Amino acid sequence: MKPCTQFLRTLVLSLIIMLTTGFICRKEFVGKKEARGIWLTRWEYTTLLETVDPNLQQAKIIEVMENAARAKFNFILFQVRGQCDAFYRSQYEPWAKELTGILGEDPDWDPLAFAIEHAHQRGLELHAWVNTFNCWKGEEPPAACQPPHVYHAHPEWICADSNGVPMQLSSHYVTLSPGIPEVREYVHKVSMDIVKNYDIDGIHFDYIRYPEKANRLGYSHDSISVAHFNSLESNPEHLNWEDWQREQINKFVRKFYDEATALKPMLKVSASVIGKYDWSEWNGFNVVFQDARKWMEEGKMDFIVPMIYWRRGNPDAPFGKIVQEWIEKYNYNRYVFPGMAVYKMNRPEWPPNEIEAQVNMIRRLNAKGMVFFSYSGLIQMLKQSTYQSYKYFANMPPMRWKDSVPPNPPTSLRIEECTPEQVILLWDPPQKSLNGDVAKYYNIYRSTRQPIETNSAKNLLAITTHNEPIFIDSQIETETTYYYAVSALDDGNNESIPSNTILVRVPALASVFPDSSAIAD
Repeated sequence: MKPCTQFLRTLVLSLIIMLTTGFICRKEFVGKKEARGIWLTRWEYTTLLETVDPNLQQAKIIEVMENAARAKFNFILFQVRGQCDAFYRSQYEPWAKELTGILGEDPDWDPLAFAIEHAHQRGLELHAWVNTFNCWKGEEPPAACQPPHVYHAHPEWICADSNGVPMQLSSHYVTLSPGIPEVREYVHKVSMDIVKNYDIDGIHFDYIRYPEKANRLGYSHDSISVAHFNSLESNPEHLNWEDWQREQINKFVRKFYDEATALKPMLKVSASVIGKYDWSEWNGFNVVFQDARKWMEEGKMDFIVPMIYWRRGNPDAPFGKIVQEWIEKYNYNRYVFPGMAVYKMNRPEWPPNEIEAQVNMIRRLNAKGMVFFSYSGLIQMLKQSTYQSYKYFANMPPMRWKDSVPPNPPTSLRIEECTPEQVILLWDPPQKSLNGDVAKYYNIYRSTRQPIETNSAKNLLAITTHNEPIFIDSQIETETTYYYAVSALDDGNNESIPSNTILVRVPALASVFPDSSAIAD
């Protein structure tokens, strides 16, 4: 090989390595529509505290919400159902043991209601996270309780292997069989109970699949599923076993999405799915009969979260390749928010900047958001002084298949007070839009130059947590001129055009400047 050719080849390879390992400086992200989520496991606000004191459990939930809001996240996946038990007031399932130490005992408080209240106070969406078909985990069965745990009430619902032997208790989850119509109906009623009785912004399904190694061990050849598979009524298209099992989960997804969104049209329905769709030894489609692409293609999920828990340099499952595959092949004009393993960030094989590099990669591939697993790992990352991924605020991206009509803009933006310590802004709320929407919250824009670039998050000073037409800006410098504008957002996160722009000159002394005035856009 000629020296010149060798040099060029080495240079190209070096550039590729630098790009894929995050060493080249990238353009700063200034987008303002980006989903930023955190999984909060049931253990993180209960078991890990080593206490059943409700005051300490509540304090932990408040801490999570405060830290998430401070770090500029915008939604929480809050786990409320782990193994056919409840961290909320359920009509069908017993209170979780983690809350009191006793399965079925009323803790005299409602973790889901409490979390919703404190999330909304801080401008965070709260999505109830449900383990879909998990039944029980551990070598001992659930204790007797009221209502009876489904493990005892319906032992015939447990997945069975190719010989018809039900799953045995172990350190892994025993799973309910999705091929049994009564199982699907039961989980449907449990999930709809949450939708009907709580002011959640979304519901998030995990373990919405058959058990691990289902393809090799034959899950689930329980007698009820086998009978339905062999029935012309239950299998009119004569699907093969694998396709039939996938279709049973599809049936659950379709029914839930249709009924839940008919009741609450703006409810966001989502699911955690296996990181690889249909390739390699571990994947969703072939191993656990999970067809996430079908759900997206049929419009029965608003977003999915592939759990892509590998680093960029993984030789068998490189993070970037998998993200790109989901975005390009499987989104069907819905959202794919990659799930990231922030809990692995301190492992020796993971570069120190891996998570931030993954965030940058997600943005370059034009995904509209991401989710971190889980809160405990996130806190470790936020302690790093170099963390800069969420420098600016961001709104949840709108889901225009639900609502594409933006609200009307606020009007008559004006100054109530201007002192060296604070600027108080007032405005008139917008009139109802064509579809009847009003403002749910507001974006506050500020710049030192006119016109304000409202398409850039650099000028997004704050996002209000309510629809009151007032904002107090205390992050000001004296003897400085600022331009302000405000936009309205509805319950679908659609944003209006900005209000009128006003100019404010912050005084050096505690007095109101009489020449603070409105200026034309």
